Amino acid sequence: MVKMAEPDSFRFPVLLGRRLCSLRKKAGLSQEALARVMGRQGRNAGSFVCRLEQGKRAFPTLALVADYLRACRASFADIRDILDAYTSRPRVRQAQARAAVEEFTAALPPAERREVRDWVNGRLLDTRVGDRSKPERRRKEVDAARRVLTLRRMYGNRWRRQQLEDAMYEVLVKEGAGLSVPERARACEHGRRVFAILLKSRDDERRRERLLAKEHGPAREPGETSRGRALMEQAALGVYGWLERAGKLDWLPPETGFGPEAANLRVFRTVRAEQRLAEEEAARERRKLELRNTCRTAVWFDINREFQFEGRSTEYRLPYEPWVAGLFEVVMTTEPGAERDRRLAELAAKHPKLDRVAELQGPAVTRAEGLKRWLAERTRG
Repeated sequence: MVKMAEPDSFRFPVLLGRRLCSLRKKAGLSQEALARVMGRQGRNAGSFVCRLEQGKRAFPTLALVADYLRACRASFADIRDILDAYTSRPRVRQAQARAAVEEFTAALPPAERREVRDWVNGRLLDTRVGDRSKPERRRKEVDAARRVLTLRRMYGNRWRRQQLEDAMYEVLVKEGAGLSVPERARACEHGRRVFAILLKSRDDERRRERLLAKEHGPAREPGETSRGRALMEQAALGVYGWLERAGKLDWLPPETGFGPEAANLRVFRTVRAEQRLAEEEAARERRKLELRNTCRTAVWFDINREFQFEGRSTEYRLPYEPWVAGLFEVVMTTEPGAERDRRLAELAAKHPKLDRVAELQGPAVTRAEGLKRWLAERTRG
């Protein structure tokens, strides 16, 4: 149990007694004369002033000090620096808290002891008595210092989480084939829970085993396989092991870049592994669709250009565009053979008014087949 110090109440400091003595001498008064001016009578009046100047009166009243200064034709401004030095000290409860922290952290390693002290200083900073003449500026400085410390902790925590998300993303890309989107999300959540357990139970092996055993319960969804959960758990264990070996389990960024001028700084957003993979897959699908539309337009452009050379009108050319779009889809979804021929015949039957389908179909299929191969090479992987 920590033994708290006695309350740090004001006691008349020796330095203040010396200052009063110099003010008396400056006024040209002896101790007996000053006592008479203050209205003190009797043979021991001089010894009363002597005891005050020597600091032997531990708790003099404000009225007594005021009478002394008045007798010397001085003011509180002459002793303000001494009084301000006392009032600017930490509050009594702060001093007691710091003493308790010092005792608790005495046996810790230097790095951990510094971390605890920094945290305590950050929590107590806003209760320090600073520049009383400019309270608003002091409040802003306190707010900035607390925000800097908070930002550094947030940055360190998110940096560690991002290492986990990057590792899980790599695992999903390399070994996550066959996992559905919901299975990916549930597996990644399992990896995050395992990583959190490892962080908060690193000093208690029994607690870690108990929490991991609870996490390793049955699958949370019907039909869910354990492969995804096992992959993400291995990723979490790997990241935790790397952080532990590198000594970065408690890493915080340096204060450079987190100064008071960065009061409006926003800590980066952690990108989830499954969300990152889904966004990349969606981007690839959009790119494939754009290229596919470009290829279909190229086939129609060739036929349309031939009609223009022949001087065909727009009313003649436009009905062929839906037929070209259908032909392109047939080529993209089938291979050369009976199935393709059957579907092309069905497509031609849907457009009986087009008199040049038989003539244009061969070159259009050849052009579409070439674009199909080019598109497969561009979108591979």
